[in-house]
Amino acid sequence: MNHGERITYLIEARTGQEMEVRVVSIGNKAAIAIYEPQAEHAIREVEEGRDVKRWKGRLLKSGDYRVTVGSTDGNAHYRLTISLK
Repeated sequence: MNHGERITYLIEARTGQEMEVRVVSIGNKAAIAIYEPQAEHAIREVEEGRDVKRWKGRLLKSGDYRVTVGSTDGNAHYRLTISLK
């Protein structure tokens, strides 16, 4: 992924589930943002520009969550892990 580029993943989830998202990249050049279903803005703790690498929380809504991975500095090769319980 090139600098400034974003890739979005859709994750179907239900109210009350716990979601954990983690991104690992060489040189820590990738970060995540997470959006609730039908939301225009990311969840406050994981907004774009905060350089977040890991987030865990209980979901308040059912539907498709958007997990966005973005490059923070140069080319980013990354591994994204998402778990739901």
